[in-house]
Amino acid sequence: MYPNFFSIADEGSYLMTAYHLSGGKIIIDNLYQSYDQAYSNLRQAYVPGFPLGNSAILVPFASIGWQFIFLAGLLFHLLNLYILIKIFNEYNIPKIYSLFYLFYPGLLFYSRTIMSEIPTITFTLLGFYMLLKKDKIKYFWSGFFLGISCLIRTTNALIVVSVGILLILKWIKSSFSSEKFKKIFQYFSGVFPSFILIIFFNYLSYGSFFTARQSLNSNISETFLYFSLSQLLIYWKPILVMSLIYPLMLYVPFFIKYKRKNEIVLSILLFILVLGKSDIIRYNWLVNFIIGHRYFFPIIPLMLIPYSLFLNKYFKRIVPFMLILLIISAPFIMYKQSEYTNSKFEIMKIIYEVIPDKSLIIIFGDSQYLNNYFGENYSVVSYKMFNELNINEEYYVVYYHNEELISNLKKEFSINEIKGIEARFLDFITQKNLTKIYSENNLVIYEHES
Repeated sequence: MYPNFFSIADEGSYLMTAYHLSGGKIIIDNLYQSYDQAYSNLRQAYVPGFPLGNSAILVPFASIGWQFIFLAGLLFHLLNLYILIKIFNEYNIPKIYSLFYLFYPGLLFYSRTIMSEIPTITFTLLGFYMLLKKDKIKYFWSGFFLGISCLIRTTNALIVVSVGILLILKWIKSSFSSEKFKKIFQYFSGVFPSFILIIFFNYLSYGSFFTARQSLNSNISETFLYFSLSQLLIYWKPILVMSLIYPLMLYVPFFIKYKRKNEIVLSILLFILVLGKSDIIRYNWLVNFIIGHRYFFPIIPLMLIPYSLFLNKYFKRIVPFMLILLIISAPFIMYKQSEYTNSKFEIMKIIYEVIPDKSLIIIFGDSQYLNNYFGENYSVVSYKMFNELNINEEYYVVYYHNEELISNLKKEFSINEIKGIEARFLDFITQKNLTKIYSENNLVIYEHES
């Protein structure tokens, strides 16, 4: 039941970056080693497509073995459970309510991946936990851990900003007392190291401290600020999904009293305003239910604090039934995920058996079948770039024609666009005079001799 392959294409990018980091590389000038990396015009080279934090965390796991790396998500998920129980103790919340985190459908799914959502929750919870302690420098440690969470997912800056705004407002309200200012200084001193690392990475990659991959070719209002009045008047899909999974969880934090309420409420509001229109709804209803609100995952454990207080006070009797439903659904989610990843793993093995080591491979279709599991065994070029290349050496072409994949793409793109992509590929095959060496179960492998 445990995944031996990854479920989401982005995992391949995290793996490749971890692979390069283990060799002391960040900027890659070899196209064949640039799996899903971002191209920097300034550096004339390829740079990581995502923040470095998650890949850096994966390096120790990857050094043991590529399959061991999939334990990372599970270990962080269990660590998060432990931290959340410690937080619940501060609120006198019974430990059983922590199961609402453990079996939350989306978090359960992502705990079986190497995506950044689960590790960033770890540092978010640590940062929030420090706010509850009586330590003299708790604000420093809170800022430190929340800053690290931004190294993993930059959108966690919304939580950093929430805590910072409230500290500044308290300082103003206290008539600028030196005691309140010390807390502000502590907090931002903790955030500062991560902030420096983030802007240094941006400068190293793109030549500007405040330029990231997402802002290179996009209008910032479209990329980072998803809020619009029309969406507010209708609905936001992620908000709808959260309301269906745990009824009232999104709303309870605003209406009951509890410690550190302002930090949680302001974080929720900023996530809604900035990420509320994030449309990552997919084609399958089950997938929608699980990942249709993944940008909100970092604050879900925080929302579970007031939600658990609310359930324990008003709906204690129905909690066992809610947990039973969650526990029953867990094996189904794991089975469907394993079924999906196993099919990918089988195709990976076929490719590995058919194509010799040290080969150059051009991929068409679902590029996640090739990744740094192979380490240096293969050099890989995405189908997106093959028309731009003038390759004289021997290479192989992998074409995975998945009817379900094509059908799903047609729901997102026009039929003409889909036909255009395939036409480019078929034209490429004709021009290069490729020899078919494998064809079975929608997987076709071609060879081109130099």
